[in-house]
Amino acid sequence: MDPSSHKRYHLHECEPTDRFNAYYSGTVEKYITDETVRFPMQQLYKVAGQGQITGDYLIDISSGCNIHHLLPMFEFFKDITILEFSDLCLKELVKWKHRESESYDWTHALSIMKELQGSR
Repeated sequence: MDPSSHKRYHLHECEPTDRFNAYYSGTVEKYITDETVRFPMQQLYKVAGQGQITGDYLIDISSGCNIHHLLPMFEFFKDITILEFSDLCLKELVKWKHRESESYDWTHALSIMKELQGSR
């Protein structure tokens, strides 16, 4: 089979809300939240706390408008830049930043972050 047939390009806008609701929101089943939110946050917080991730500036090039993986990094970097490939994702991040009522609810991720900080 020709490997070039498997290429995927983001020619069309994806709907970030669908992805958030399916994998990252506080309303999905606990095992999904544990795998997609809690575990990555725990591991990043652990390695950053051990000094394995260091620097002044962090550039995030992840896909989608997720911020949970950045929460453990705020303590260790003085500047975090988020690069987005999608205007819709960028709009969602701006809504969250300005605390608009229809923005994503990351309360569950912030609670996990508080737990991690308390365990140190």
